[in-house]
Amino acid sequence: MLRKINDPRKARQEKEFKQRRLQAIKEEIVQYEKFKKDDEDIHNLMQTKEIREVYQKYEKQLKQVYNWYCRSAHHPIGSLDQLETLLLKPYMNFASDFLIYPTIIKMQEVEAIFRSLTKVKLSVDGKQVSMTFDDFEEALLRMAIKGRVILDQIYAAKTGKGAKSQADEEDEAEDEKPDEYSKISETTTNTVQGLFYYLDLPSEKQALHNKLNGLKKNVLSMHERKQSMKFVN
Repeated sequence: MLRKINDPRKARQEKEFKQRRLQAIKEEIVQYEKFKKDDEDIHNLMQTKEIREVYQKYEKQLKQVYNWYCRSAHHPIGSLDQLETLLLKPYMNFASDFLIYPTIIKMQEVEAIFRSLTKVKLSVDGKQVSMTFDDFEEALLRMAIKGRVILDQIYAAKTGKGAKSQADEEDEAEDEKPDEYSKISETTTNTVQGLFYYLDLPSEKQALHNKLNGLKKNVLSMHERKQSMKFVN
């Protein structure tokens, strides 16, 4: 009859592995619950009367910007019905053209916002996951929450109304993970208005069209300069 040989070292390793795995699961649950609460808080903030009123002032311009970027991407034959929704690449182009990153928030945060708002959407028949106009509006609010310190200062500079010093919060925000939100409840209409002041969207349709064209030309000329530098070097 074979006797079972006890190996204290192996038993200890197995116990430590189980403890680490259990701790990791607990941390994942906590993180999931935080993300879920953040989503609910942001959605509720989006629906408040005060925030909706700010968005309504810029709705015409926002729809023009949204449609512009929806149609700016190359769409393979068979996916032309996605011309009315915003894909990841043109969404990132929007954030780059308007210098949302790196001026207001980081590029990783901009992309994380897209992932958060499209995480429950499934790719069907090879089509890419994309944003609706409602998603785009909420993406702007999420950018405002993450960039609250800067946007409050922009609002204060534009209106002449003072903003409290928030240097400590800027340092704290630097260490945030891309998909985390700090002090959602402190995001006010001033913050959102600060974002729209920053975007500076002309109310007249042709003027906004010209601005979007200008941004596109700036990007193209920058690309051309980079290409020419390759030959120089």
